[in-house]
Amino acid sequence: MLMNPKRFLIASLLYMLGPQTMSFIQKALKIPWGPLYTHLKRMEDEGYVRTRRVITSLGPRTMIKLAEKGIEAYRRLLNELQKITSLYMNSQRLGR
Repeated sequence: MLMNPKRFLIASLLYMLGPQTMSFIQKALKIPWGPLYTHLKRMEDEGYVRTRRVITSLGPRTMIKLAEKGIEAYRRLLNELQKITSLYMNSQRLGR
């Protein structure tokens, strides 16, 4: 699920900054509304994020939160990426 670059970016943003509005995510990542909605819907259907409608002084907003399953998957993927990076860096030091 998070191997998709856009979904990885969404998960990264939510992991680092916590729950955000759909509008904030769209502006921060510059993902058009249609694809953003599709990615978030897939992530929600798979249990990676939770959405919640809230009323603010500026009107209704959709809040997106990384769910526990999303946090665990994100951490696993980061660990795998760190292993790959470490192997690559070690091979470069050894001149391979």
